[in-house]
Amino acid sequence: MNNTPLTADEISLYDRQIRLWGMEAQANLRNSKILVINMTGVGVEIVKNLTLGGVGSITICDNSELKEQDLNSNFFVTKEEVGKNKAEASLEKIQAMNPRVVVSVDTRNWEDIEKSEISKYHIIVATGLNSAQNSRLNNISRELAIPLISCCTHGLYGLIFNDLIKCTNWIKLERSESRKVGPLNPVSKILDIQDIVENDIEMQKILVENKYRKWDELSGSFLNEKYPSERKKKKKINNVLISLLGLLELPEVYLNLDIERISIDGNTLKDKITQVSNRLKLPECIQMGEEELDIFRRHAYCEYQPTNSIIGGVVSQDIINALVHKELPINNISILDGFNNEMPIYTL
Repeated sequence: MNNTPLTADEISLYDRQIRLWGMEAQANLRNSKILVINMTGVGVEIVKNLTLGGVGSITICDNSELKEQDLNSNFFVTKEEVGKNKAEASLEKIQAMNPRVVVSVDTRNWEDIEKSEISKYHIIVATGLNSAQNSRLNNISRELAIPLISCCTHGLYGLIFNDLIKCTNWIKLERSESRKVGPLNPVSKILDIQDIVENDIEMQKILVENKYRKWDELSGSFLNEKYPSERKKKKKINNVLISLLGLLELPEVYLNLDIERISIDGNTLKDKITQVSNRLKLPECIQMGEEELDIFRRHAYCEYQPTNSIIGGVVSQDIINALVHKELPINNISILDGFNNEMPIYTL
């Protein structure tokens, strides 16, 4: 990432953000290049947030056409633009929000983009992929050493997966004598601790390193170690986690169907959820019951704007955290359970 300094106009425009995380962090943000794959409803939210936040450039990759059903979740488009490419239809209004951000469109399928083209980006953000696609994209991102954030929404449910490879961030906490340099858990460790005083309060600046797993390496070992009994697992692990991971095992054809044509067989979905549960070595007791699973199934592939807004906001914040190194991004999965107003984070 180049170190081009902020202009006076940019300092004035982003004054509030600079007060929050500093000039250097905002410069890092402004010099970043982001690839966003798929202009789904949550993709719309992410692009909006990053554009207003002042990243350097955003490339939106989407080869699909705008449908009437997209009008409920894409506030950049109108009914007259139905049939056009989603990203192209959105481009003018996105760019108008912040002309300082370079926004471009790639109408190819993301799998047709050469690795040499992808290598210029600092972060890849994917939306609406299934498990097989996440795996393929994650293999590319790892080969190119580029952080990947993938997310999806299904009605009142959502999922975020982060593979930032290795991320080092500063955080601030109240001073603690027991806090020491060294491992925190299997994926995190403290590298440095600095005693500081802020507003007459004794604080510590803590440098934390997080290591991330690839999509193909997701494991239930950490959860099994953290919650050794089935009773604790059932209490502490939200069953939406396994349900969403199971849903993502369904074939790609579901991603391209009109919402009214999507019909998911309950037994097929249950089998996929059980397969995920077995792979992660998590007990069946944390799976949804029949009635709850039926509700979940009917939410699959639906886009609700409130869900898009929440997931898009969290993803955008994690992108910024990864770029400015000020707070800890999610490591490595977070799910949104809109029915129970929960958004836990799990390390898999």
